[in-house]
Amino acid sequence: MPFLRGFPEARIHSQEIIEKALDYIGHDNVRALFDHIEEKGLKRDEILDRPEKFAESLERLFGKAADIIEKQIIMEICMKSEDVKFDSNMTLAEAIRKLNS
Repeated sequence: MPFLRGFPEARIHSQEIIEKALDYIGHDNVRALFDHIEEKGLKRDEILDRPEKFAESLERLFGKAADIIEKQIIMEICMKSEDVKFDSNMTLAEAIRKLNS
């Protein structure tokens, strides 16, 4: 991920987990998502620092389908990180904050 060059390894790994979870929505949709969040003032490398803004952008772009996407990201975070345990009430922002702590 060239845009993360110079960031700590743990941060790069956390960002990769989130982006891997987005793979299932398709390359074009992922690109549209990142274009959208950048238009709204959130850079890709800021997702870990501003997870609420990322969740809002998902909702704005995908509407009700954002819930499914958020759950997919949460599941991916829980599967790939030893620090985050699944909780059915956990929000995407909470999962990202735990991943980033």
